[in-house]
Amino acid sequence: VFLWVATTLLCMIGIVKRLRIKDFWWQGILVFSGFLFLQQGPVYYHLLISAIVVLFGYKKERLWEALLVVILASCWAGISRINWYPLPGALAALLYVLETPLQENEKGNFSLKQPLLLLCVGVVCAFLSNLAYIPLSGNSEIQNFTTSLTSDLLWYRLLPSPTFPKGILTGILWLTSPLLVLFILRMHSINAQFNKLQKLYIGAILLVFFVGGLFVSVKIGGGSNLHNMDAFMLLLLVSVYYVCFSDNYPTFTMSISHTLSIVLMLVLLMQPLFWSLSAWNPRRIYSGE
Repeated sequence: VFLWVATTLLCMIGIVKRLRIKDFWWQGILVFSGFLFLQQGPVYYHLLISAIVVLFGYKKERLWEALLVVILASCWAGISRINWYPLPGALAALLYVLETPLQENEKGNFSLKQPLLLLCVGVVCAFLSNLAYIPLSGNSEIQNFTTSLTSDLLWYRLLPSPTFPKGILTGILWLTSPLLVLFILRMHSINAQFNKLQKLYIGAILLVFFVGGLFVSVKIGGGSNLHNMDAFMLLLLVSVYYVCFSDNYPTFTMSISHTLSIVLMLVLLMQPLFWSLSAWNPRRIYSGE
């Protein structure tokens, strides 16, 4: 319980701290609402260790320090899960993109050199740390470490099934749809803040982790909840928080009607309640015998 609570809270503090919000109450609201969102996956605390290292250590102005942070986080990811290998580099690259509004670039130029470097270095270091871990583990048979690549894929788990009544695909769309709508509407409102390369990277990284999470979720041994969609959930939350609340961008507005904004807000507020209610069952009453 301590690990679930402490790592999720620390991760949210790391995200909100980077937004440079001055209002203490807004900081608290965003920390605890993000905490609630990540717990619904759930997002495992093993993954959050890598994210915490990047969120507190990454500074885009200091490339060598940034690379060291990504290497450390990737080494942890490498001995954890194969689908987490690219996360530290991808998260650092996403922070670079989101923390570089277009008006800060000379003549509006923007380069993906640093984000791609961070991503590549992270994946390579994660792979190497996994190779180093195999002989150190005492279990030197490499096929025991590659079952995630050979296990069966049970595609029926994408939809509601006895293993997971919400379904992987239907569940993740249900859980994240309010944030996705909020993200799309807000990106439309601040479209001038991003060039094509920035928008391409943000869209591509979310899509890759979404599709990758679906593949990992349907392999045998998984699919009982949304924990294999954890990287996508984390990256989506970071993206929404930055474009909506970071002081890098104009004050929060959306070009939608007042009625639609109220409906969206109600859905965001009620989502955790309905998500929890759907998992409840009547209390089982056993006979005296």
